[in-house]
Amino acid sequence: MAMEDEFATPPTSFEVITALVWIMRTIAFRIKPYKTTKVLTAVDIGQKFKPALPECFFGNGIVMSCAQCRAGDLVQKPFPFTVKLVQESIILVTDGFVKSAIDYHELTRGQYEVENTCCISKWSRLTFYDVDFGWGKPQQVAPASVVDNLALTIAQEKDSQNIILSLGLPESVMKTFEKLIQSELERK
Repeated sequence: MAMEDEFATPPTSFEVITALVWIMRTIAFRIKPYKTTKVLTAVDIGQKFKPALPECFFGNGIVMSCAQCRAGDLVQKPFPFTVKLVQESIILVTDGFVKSAIDYHELTRGQYEVENTCCISKWSRLTFYDVDFGWGKPQQVAPASVVDNLALTIAQEKDSQNIILSLGLPESVMKTFEKLIQSELERK
């Protein structure tokens, strides 16, 4: 069965990349099969919040969606299972979810459980390539560094379909992650 047949709407490239990173990261960290692992994705709430944020609002309004499951299920079930978990967690971000997230943040002051958790954010649509500080527009944009447990996707260059994945992992885990990704790419 083709992967598209398993979804109400076709998954985005971000959802597929997120699922792949989540699985490979879980394997690379050797998370025990009975442990819960999570992926948090930054979701823009500009149009999901009711009333919508005003047009004069400057900045980003985001909440984190959360997909979670046991590590054993994540690495043993077919790839579309994980893509669907990611997609459904993003779809669940509604006005009610946003208001609940604000209440939760107020109560916990942002103290989140981060064990076996990866955060990923999509920067590929941000307008970095349009910024000009007087010496011309950038040729390439990337974060200077990435903290552990954070992954960022960004366009390789303006109007490019190529995506750069910046990922913060301890060195030993990164080597395993690189081998896993390389092996996955060679399978295709």
